[in-house]
Amino acid sequence: MDKVCEACKTLPPIVDQDSYKEKGGYEDVNGFNCYIAAPQPTPETGILFVYDIFGYFKQTLQGADILALTDPGHVVVMPDFFFGKVRSHLIELLHISTC
Repeated sequence: MDKVCEACKTLPPIVDQDSYKEKGGYEDVNGFNCYIAAPQPTPETGILFVYDIFGYFKQTLQGADILALTDPGHVVVMPDFFFGKVRSHLIELLHISTC
C-alpha cells in the first residue's frame, strides 16, 4: 500500500527544477561537500541545514537560499551527508510515493 500525502496530489512544486539558479556555492568542509549560502562576506551567525532522506534537490537548495536571504546576517551550511547518493532504498522500504 502506497502512502501519498494530500499536498502531493494537489499542490504544484514550489520551484521549477530546471529553472532555479542556486544563490550559494559548494565548498569542501572536512571531507563533506557543503552547499553554502552566505549573502554577505561576514555573517554573524550560522544555520546548519539538515535535509531529509531525499538529499539535495532544487527545493532543498532553495530552502537554504531563502534562510540566508531572509536575514543576511546568517550563513547557511548544508553538508552532503549522503555523499551524492539519494537514499532511494529507504523510500522503497517505507513504501512512500514521491511527488
